[in-house]
Amino acid sequence: MPLRVLTITNMYPEPARPAWGTFIKSQVDSLVAQGVETEVLVIHGYRGRVEYLYAIPRLWRQLRRGNYDLIHAHYGLSGLVARAQRRLPVVVSYCGNDLYGHANAAGRQTLQSLPLMWLQRLLARVVDRAIVKSPASANLIAAANPVVIPNGVDMERFRPLPRDECRVALDLDPAATYVLFPYAPDRPRKNYPLFEATLATLAGRHGISARPLVVHDVPNDRVPLYLNAADAVMLTSYWEGSPNVVKEAMACNTRVVAVDVGDVRALIGDQPGYAVCGFDAGELADALATVLATPAKTRIREHMQALSVEAIAARVIAIYETVAVR
Repeated sequence: MPLRVLTITNMYPEPARPAWGTFIKSQVDSLVAQGVETEVLVIHGYRGRVEYLYAIPRLWRQLRRGNYDLIHAHYGLSGLVARAQRRLPVVVSYCGNDLYGHANAAGRQTLQSLPLMWLQRLLARVVDRAIVKSPASANLIAAANPVVIPNGVDMERFRPLPRDECRVALDLDPAATYVLFPYAPDRPRKNYPLFEATLATLAGRHGISARPLVVHDVPNDRVPLYLNAADAVMLTSYWEGSPNVVKEAMACNTRVVAVDVGDVRALIGDQPGYAVCGFDAGELADALATVLATPAKTRIREHMQALSVEAIAARVIAIYETVAVR
């Protein structure tokens, strides 16, 4: 009999938020493709914390209707809802802020985020398995013996495409140099001011005038157009787990300059056209100038098969099989 899983998540694409939780939907789809029967319970947590309280009776009703083997919760707050029952085992995938807290403009944890951060860390000790995205995240809940499984990449969707065609599709200047920033600029943790300062330093120090290509709230099927249209992707976040955009850029053979957060250094290694730096605009600008001088397309995609959605789904299923009620 196939595994039957109830997925609980506070991040999932919907018409008003097409980019919200696309990596979770991608994993759900990949599990279904490998024979896992999955139903999804979405918590609209962005509407307010009370949505998590409302989700508990919704969960109980769902469990009465379905014969599940386990619950897989994405994000710690969803895990707290999942643990509001004791009949089924619970797997929690931590996504970042649930372990690190939220950042202010200076990159420090906000005081308001600390109580929930600690509660979500404690949750790891009372669920059947905790999954984290990187070894750095695992260190935060080491006592719970978490498993490191990064998000997978849809290698069919994220693949090299002709840059000129992508720029035409996006109405971009075919001759300009574009550096992609993959988040909303007003999200403090993503550190857009450092991105801006780096481009200014790149122009002043190296004479390279690069345009910012800011991408957020874009449907997942259009993101490859932006990644292939860009000359490079730059990641300046104060912290990350295993940033999806870096892996997606690598699958497109698009160059990347990133600060040393999460598993970025392990992902990039010493590949030409990629660089890992400190939180310094000068260092980032120097690295970006070097990266932009490398061939327009690298061949790092060849190293990405271990992170395909299919490979990651197989690892998640192995976790399911160790905890499922059958």
